[in-house]
Amino acid sequence: MKPIRTMVTFALACGLQLGMGSAWAQEDGLVTGSAGAVTYASGGVGDDQRAALAAMKPDFNLRLTFATRGSGDLKAGVALAITDSKRKPMMQLADSGPNVYVKLPAGTYWISATLDGQEQSRSVTLGRNGAARDVLFYWGEPADQATVR
Repeated sequence: MKPIRTMVTFALACGLQLGMGSAWAQEDGLVTGSAGAVTYASGGVGDDQRAALAAMKPDFNLRLTFATRGSGDLKAGVALAITDSKRKPMMQLADSGPNVYVKLPAGTYWISATLDGQEQSRSVTLGRNGAARDVLFYWGEPADQATVR
């Protein structure tokens, strides 16, 4: 697993140097990229992706997980948008998950996640101390989705 971590770390460093604004590295479905001061990694399907994300976990201060209510089955294909407290877009992914790790500057952010037409939103504040926040989004069975706001 060490070669995967080295490749991903190198790719993240190169992307930061180049200032790219979209997904720029994809290794077996694990997508990494940057948008301005924001870096991210999305994936988690399969053992290799989970291991790669686990190795990168300490580098990110916001960690999102998308799953099914009750069973905990992970969900991919989530449209994700993160804006700052003034609703300025920080990042947007059309197809993310089931895990998305994001590194953001300290501040308050609005996270909007949409799966199968059902949108959920959360506010999260990231402190200057660098402590990470884990945010879980659960979608229920179709009969339950009407209660999700």
